Amino acid sequence: MPKIFIAILVLFYTNNTFAQCEVEISPDGPVNLCEGGFVELTTTVTAVELSVDQQQLLYLGGESARNLPGYSTWQSFTAGVTGDLVQIDQGFFNEMTGTATLNIFTGTGNGGTLLYSETVTISGTGNFWETFVIDTPVPITESEVYTFEIVPDLAGGLPDPYGVQVSGPADNYAGGRCEFDVTWDDVFKTYVSAPISYTWSTGATSSAIIVNEPGTYTVNINAGPGCSATDAVDVVITEVNTNVTVTDFTILTAEATDATYQWINCYDNEIIEDATSQTYFPDENSEFAVIVTQNGCTDTSECIYVQIESVLTSTYADFKVVPNPATNNIQFQFDAGINLLSIVTFDIQGNVIQVPFNNNYQANLLTLAPGLYFSKINLANESFIIKWVKN
Repeated sequence: MPKIFIAILVLFYTNNTFAQCEVEISPDGPVNLCEGGFVELTTTVTAVELSVDQQQLLYLGGESARNLPGYSTWQSFTAGVTGDLVQIDQGFFNEMTGTATLNIFTGTGNGGTLLYSETVTISGTGNFWETFVIDTPVPITESEVYTFEIVPDLAGGLPDPYGVQVSGPADNYAGGRCEFDVTWDDVFKTYVSAPISYTWSTGATSSAIIVNEPGTYTVNINAGPGCSATDAVDVVITEVNTNVTVTDFTILTAEATDATYQWINCYDNEIIEDATSQTYFPDENSEFAVIVTQNGCTDTSECIYVQIESVLTSTYADFKVVPNPATNNIQFQFDAGINLLSIVTFDIQGNVIQVPFNNNYQANLLTLAPGLYFSKINLANESFIIKWVKN
């Protein structure tokens, strides 16, 4: 005569917590905020490991028959966290192999609303534990009761006896196989993946925020019990140095260092091709400015008026560059009464160019690239700039 065991026992739950997780705000601080701009702060959550939400030591629930085909085992549990039920570990008798149906219901027992059903395989490996991964995770709510049911398919090869295995002593067990001298593993374990919640110091609850003010921004994240982490980042205003110094009335130099530069003509607001050095030598009367990019922020200087054509005073009106434009050679011609101390020549990017002048202030230009050049004439009491062109 087959023996049928009906189990109604006290529940022994262990509320395990989720593994500790980590959160990191990107970009790393300090974050440069451009004047009048904004920056996006995003979060990356790592080390969120799947952990046990509920585990039970004693059997409760459905019928478990040693020799009677068609009897299922069901197990009720109370959710410890709101989230998605993603995995169930079930203990079985030894040498259990075959197929079965896994059902998940609301409430106690298998008479509630069916939430999930699929055919599963019991492999008989892993110390008689079987891991059932829920292909379509089942949403569950903290403190609510749910039931999962295993319905063996004897035709599919699941042998008899079947049922759950438990921790002793034997008088705490009233279903399936009972061994007085053997201590079994837990009856079951459930795993719940809780959604990640975000709480920023601004009150925002999204994974990323947009900020346009300097300050310290903090985010706290949670993904169920035990998974909580905090990170903070400083956001600072980056001020771009747009100051420009003027030397010899015509040489423009941006004060900003560790930056990139682009000089523009303010009259038509057009960029000046190849004028990307810190120093710029204008070649015409106009107003000029520089666009400076520093620490990821960009700003433009004030416009500065430069008058190239009136550099030479009447005292040195006879100072000439012959020929101009030049091809192979060039000579500076001036009155014998002028005490010329030195000549320093620059290209249009402000780089010093070595142009060897002889005693007659002549120079060979055969190795010099075509372009516009500026020579700074240093006299005893003053200096001035004169421009010339190499064809």
